[in-house]
Amino acid sequence: MATRGRPTVLDHLYQHRRWRRIRRLQLIAHPLCVICEARGRVTEASICDHAQPHNGDINRFWCGPFVSLCVDCHNSAKRRLELGQRVVWFGLDGLPVVELEPSADAIRQRQEREARSQAYRRRARRRRIPLSELPSRFATPRKDGAA
Repeated sequence: MATRGRPTVLDHLYQHRRWRRIRRLQLIAHPLCVICEARGRVTEASICDHAQPHNGDINRFWCGPFVSLCVDCHNSAKRRLELGQRVVWFGLDGLPVVELEPSADAIRQRQEREARSQAYRRRARRRRIPLSELPSRFATPRKDGAA
């Protein structure tokens, strides 16, 4: 299993027999994607995911809570929620069908990331480092679309 985002000390546990058993039992107990169900769709879940990020806590890793998700929802909606972004789906009539709000922890982490990024850019400006030499995650996109 590939590691997404920042690697943690517990990443190797996803290969453990105990995790495979937890995953199998979760998908048997809840075979449909919970996000797709909220949207009114029926989609088979293939991923057992932590409902709240474990952040390296071994007890949270093993004890859950867990949710069943399809690959699409895990890689898009769940990721956006973890990044502190709001997720909204619209129906055929153009009205919002489902709105998912990020947790307070996700919002706080996003604000901390943004503050670190701004501080890094301020220090770079003081040292007169050209934007082209900044790491891409700290560089502010230019208005004309050029890199």
